[in-house]
Amino acid sequence: RNKEFTPYCDTKYKHSGQASMIIKSDEDHNGAYLITNALNVDDIATIKLNFWGYTDNPSDRNAHSVVVGVLTTPSDLATFVPIDTLDFSSEERPYEVNFHKYKYDYAMKRGKFIMFLSEFDKPNTIYIDDISFAPASKCPTTFYFSEIKATSFKLNFESDNAPYEIKYSTSMCDEDLLNSDELPSFVVTGNSLELTNLLPYTTYYFYGRSTCDGVYGDWSSVNIVRTNCYETLPLPYFDNFDNQVAVGQSPDCWDSYYQEDNVAYPALDAMSSALTTGIYPHSGQRAVYLRTETSAPSYLVSKEIEVDNLNKCQVSFFALPKNVGMNNSLVVGVVEDVDSIASSFVAIDTIFINQEIRVWEEIVVSFAGYTGTSKRIAFVSYHSLNEGSSRESGVYVDDVLIEIIPTCAKPK
Repeated sequence: RNKEFTPYCDTKYKHSGQASMIIKSDEDHNGAYLITNALNVDDIATIKLNFWGYTDNPSDRNAHSVVVGVLTTPSDLATFVPIDTLDFSSEERPYEVNFHKYKYDYAMKRGKFIMFLSEFDKPNTIYIDDISFAPASKCPTTFYFSEIKATSFKLNFESDNAPYEIKYSTSMCDEDLLNSDELPSFVVTGNSLELTNLLPYTTYYFYGRSTCDGVYGDWSSVNIVRTNCYETLPLPYFDNFDNQVAVGQSPDCWDSYYQEDNVAYPALDAMSSALTTGIYPHSGQRAVYLRTETSAPSYLVSKEIEVDNLNKCQVSFFALPKNVGMNNSLVVGVVEDVDSIASSFVAIDTIFINQEIRVWEEIVVSFAGYTGTSKRIAFVSYHSLNEGSSRESGVYVDDVLIEIIPTCAKPK
C-alpha cells in the first residue's frame, strides 16, 4: 500500500475547521477509496449525503472527480454500487448525493456504508470536507447535462416530478438569491431541454426544483457545467483567458508546446507579483506567460480559424515583458502542422518590447503577406531574443483578438 494514495487528512484545503480529507490516484495507484461507518438507518435510500469539495488541479489533463456509492461489505468491494460521479473544480462548492434510486448489490443485499472511490484513467486529486447526512428531499430534483458543445448543451431530468423550475448563473448562488427574481429562470415541462446561444468555455451554475402534489420542493444543490472550447474559431474571436480554470496550467482552448517534459508552459498566470510590482493582467484576472529557457521556447497556438485564407486576418493583443530594461521579444506566426508545432512554425513578424517601465503594449500583426495554407496563429517566445537570467525569461500575453483585416486597419 502506497501511503500517498491512501486517503488522509490534509490542511491545504478546509471548508471549516483545520483540515479536510484528500483522495488521490493515478494510473499506477488506482482505486483509492474512503468508506464511512455504517449508517444507522433502516433504508439508505431515504437519506442524502452533503459535503464540500475542491481540487487544486482542475485541468482537463486530470480527472478531478470522485465516484460516490453504497457498499454492503467493506471487505468485499464487489458489493459497491455506484450512485453518482461528481466533478470538482478549483472553486470550492457544496455537493449533494441522493440515494433514492439505490436498490441492492449483486447478491441482492442492501448496504449501509457510503464509499468515495477514485478510479480513473487520469491522475486525480480531490479534497472533501464537512460530510453530513440528512433525510432525503420528498420532492427531489436530479438532472444532468449531455451533448455539451461550445455554445449549447442538453439538460436532462432523472426524477419524474415535472414541471421543473430552473435558475442559473455564471457564479455560485445562495438561497436568498435563488428565491429572488434576479436570476434567469425557465420552466421545463418535459424530461429534457436543449439550451443554446451560450458562451464557449464558460462555467454555468444550475439549480432546479420540481413539483410534488402541485407544490414546488426545495432547490437542488448546485449542478455545474462547462461548455466546450470552439473546435474551430469563428471571427472575430477574442480571448482574455479569464474563463480558464487552472492557474499554472496551459490554456485549455489553445494548443501549446514546451520542450521540457512535465512542465506546463505557456501557462496561465494570475500575476500575483502584482502586490509588489503594481502590474496586473491587462484586463480581468489572468494572462498567459510564455516562459522560455535556454533550450526551450514556448509556443501558444490557436485552433483553426474559420476563414478561407489566413491572409485576410490580423491579430491584435497586449504584451508585457518579464524583465524590464532588457531586450524582450515575441515572434508571431503560423503553425502548419499542429502535431509538429516547433518544426512547422513559420514566422510572420518579430515584436521587440524593450521597456524601461513595465506597461502593457498593444501589438497588431497582419497576415496579409502569408501565402501558405495554415489557419492557426501562433505566438513564440525564444530565449535568445529575451534577455534575463541564464535560465528564465519571457513575455506575458493578454486580450488576444483575431479578426478580418478591417478596411481602415489599425496602425501597427
